[in-house]
Amino acid sequence: MHISVLGPLTVDAGHIRPRDRVILAALTVRRGAIVSADELAEACWGDDQPGTWWQQVKTAVARIRAVLGQDSIRTEGQGYAFGLDAGVLDAEQFERMVAAGREHAIRGDHDRAADALRRSLTLWRGAAFPEVADWPPARIEASRLAEIKTSAEEELLDARLERGESASVIAEAQRLVREEPLRESRWAILALANYRGQRQGEALAVLREARTRLADTLGIEPGERLTRLESAILRQDPAITRATIAAPGSDQCPYLGLRTFDAESADRFFGREDEIATLLSRARRGEVLAVVGPSGSGKSSLLLAGVVPALRDTGSTTEQLVLQSGVAAHAERLAAG
Repeated sequence: MHISVLGPLTVDAGHIRPRDRVILAALTVRRGAIVSADELAEACWGDDQPGTWWQQVKTAVARIRAVLGQDSIRTEGQGYAFGLDAGVLDAEQFERMVAAGREHAIRGDHDRAADALRRSLTLWRGAAFPEVADWPPARIEASRLAEIKTSAEEELLDARLERGESASVIAEAQRLVREEPLRESRWAILALANYRGQRQGEALAVLREARTRLADTLGIEPGERLTRLESAILRQDPAITRATIAAPGSDQCPYLGLRTFDAESADRFFGREDEIATLLSRARRGEVLAVVGPSGSGKSSLLLAGVVPALRDTGSTTEQLVLQSGVAAHAERLAAG
């Protein structure tokens, strides 16, 4: 199952009525925390609640359960809570991908950082939680996610710059500057992209324009990142000329050939984050999820080095038991569980 909230709410399990989408969106904002019936009514109707709001909320919850399953919404006293694993939400997947991209960047692996950040941004189809845009908790959460998205856009360009893509980064950095001209990091990216593209004059002009814009709009001087960059450009500092910073070398080969990746090699397993996210979103307690494909297509690696570690990273307390063909040692434990 997959629920998209980074844009108009959609689910891949069936049709959700407009009113029910509001209720479901409000519950996903809280990610499993209890939302009182009063709060759900406020999310739906604001201060103009009908006399039958209580029954309408109950009916909406029942219809959602009919589409997503009885466990999709838990009844908690006088309120409700989103009952599915947060991994079914594209917002949760977005934050995980951004975190992965940042970890790769810290390690100097800018190829993988750019890949993860780029894929995270493709999940966005519009503003988050538009069905409950006027509900204060949704406004706060949507704003938080939007800020992460804004930073991810900048970090993606940083990673691409470190890969040596200065020429292609310039146009994208110009767009980001036009969208939010008071974010100094965007001016810095644009200036550095110009400088690394052998356009020192344009780079300095970008920094002058940033200084003027900040002074005219906010009455402030540029921050440390812009001032240090300007000084480095004027000195033609070799440290900012480098197109890429090599990751520390390792004697360990990242490729296993025909061998299967497992939990011990999970840190070297990458490139299948979309499939991992899909499997996590569709895995539900008490149900069987089958992964099928031709021999050698990577099913075992996807499970052992992708899905199982991801389940552990989510804090799942469910025991993971892997059965392999020809191995009967775990049969009794499986039957007992």
